[in-house]
Amino acid sequence: MIDLTHANNQIQLVATFKELVDTSFVGKINALCWQRVIEGDFFEINEKIKPRENITSIEPDELIALELSEQGNLACQTILADWELLKAHGAQPTLNLIKNYDRDDTHPLIPTDVYSFHVDRSPVPTDTFLCT
Repeated sequence: MIDLTHANNQIQLVATFKELVDTSFVGKINALCWQRVIEGDFFEINEKIKPRENITSIEPDELIALELSEQGNLACQTILADWELLKAHGAQPTLNLIKNYDRDDTHPLIPTDVYSFHVDRSPVPTDTFLCT
């Protein structure tokens, strides 16, 4: 599990998906963390999918078609369940396998790539869920 104690005044922990999507950022809070135990071998899925580009979008049917071990199947079922939770919430989920991010070198003083995005600087509320 990731140690979040160094940023505990900026991260709010939640226990459920409902809490994750229903909780607004307030005060110094600029991140929500859904703490849960996730079982399965996600690395196996990563190994089985061959990236087509730096960022390869994966569709649910591609996951289902993978020949996976029992642990790989547990991971796959978690991904698919989360996909359905997001869709039921009205989101348009995407699953990306990312080899590497292209660094924004067009604005060296103020980069505008994913590395420099901060929710506390966004002019509008946004829902972006990142999993590692």
